[in-house]
Amino acid sequence: MSVQPIDCDRALASAAPAQAEAPAHPPLVLCTSILASSLAFIDGSVVNVGLSAIGQDLAGRGADLSWVINGYLLPLSLLLLLGGALGDHYGRKRMLLAGIAVFALAAPLCAWAPQLSVLVAGRVLQGMGAALVLPNSLAILSATFEGKNVAKRSVSGRRPAPRPGQSDHCWAAG
Repeated sequence: MSVQPIDCDRALASAAPAQAEAPAHPPLVLCTSILASSLAFIDGSVVNVGLSAIGQDLAGRGADLSWVINGYLLPLSLLLLLGGALGDHYGRKRMLLAGIAVFALAAPLCAWAPQLSVLVAGRVLQGMGAALVLPNSLAILSATFEGKNVAKRSVSGRRPAPRPGQSDHCWAAG
């Protein structure tokens, strides 16, 4: 028994994959991705430096202070894959900006926390924002700089000159 594909299946199977347009400003994409990722990574570690001062200001003990760190790291690690999936579904740029917004809105809550439980709640929100920021900033970076000559293209924003004996058309072929 042979099955003949219908016409729309043939057209779909023979269609070339869509090529995404290259971003207009690759260096800006690179800087934005670095800063967004740094936001999440630095915030995860900088609190360790001030943990003793936080404990003194908010009358926290060692076990309570561990929740200041864990309140950030647990939602970040639990929701990281979900943040990437949301970026695939709703758009990476949109989820990156949403993550930065959640993170930034939670920052004053952490800064002005009158007690340790409010600080931990703010850190949980920041972890949720970071779970949106990290996978989407890296996915945007990966989508922007794929293919050959990535390092040369990322710094200058321009394509490299062809090597001797290589035509300019080789660049377009990948």
